[in-house]
Amino acid sequence: MLRSRTVKTLFVLFVAMLTGAMALLAMQTDPLLPPSGHLAALAPSAGQDAAAIVRQTSVPLQPIKWRNIVVHSAECVDSNDRTSEVHFRLASSADGEVTIQATQLWQQQAAGNHLPLIAGRDLNAESIGVCLAGELAEGEPSSRQLAQLRALVRALQLACSIPADHVYLHSDLDSHTGCPGRSFPSQRFSAGLIHGSR
Repeated sequence: MLRSRTVKTLFVLFVAMLTGAMALLAMQTDPLLPPSGHLAALAPSAGQDAAAIVRQTSVPLQPIKWRNIVVHSAECVDSNDRTSEVHFRLASSADGEVTIQATQLWQQQAAGNHLPLIAGRDLNAESIGVCLAGELAEGEPSSRQLAQLRALVRALQLACSIPADHVYLHSDLDSHTGCPGRSFPSQRFSAGLIHGSR
C-alpha cells in the first residue's frame, strides 16, 4: 500500500511538472527589445572606426558628464586660437582622405574652451567640441568630410547617450557667429544623426 501511494504521488508530481512546463512554453514570447529610437539599439554608420576612437581615452570615459555635441569649422576655431580647445578634429589630407583625431582634452575627459558664455552659462564643461577642418565659409564640406563627421557624432551619441536635439552647430548656440559656415548642409547632417531619447 505504501508503495502504491508513493507511485501515485510521484505520478501526480510528474504530471503537474509536465503541465506546468507545457503552460510555460505556450506563454513564451519573444524577448523584450528596446524601443527603436533608443540610442543603445543603434550603431554608428560605416567609415573610419569612430566608435573605437571615441572609446580610446587615457582616463575612463565619463558619459554622464557630456550632454551636448557642438560642431565647429576650423576657421572659426582657428580664428579664436582654440585649435587645441576642442575634443575632436577632422583633418583632411591633400588626396581628400578625412581622419578623426581625438585631442588631449578628450583623452583626459577634460572640459574644452570652444564656446563663449551663452546667456551667462558656460557650456564648455558639458559640451564635446568637434572641429571640421577646411574653408567652410563659402563652400560645403566634401561628402567624405560629412560622412566622417556624421560617423563621429553618431559614435559620441551612442557612447554618451546624447540625443539629436543636443547636437548643435556653433551658430545654433551663438548668434554672433556663422560657424560652421553658411553653406554647411545642416538638414542633411541632422537627418543622419541618431534620433532618440536620453
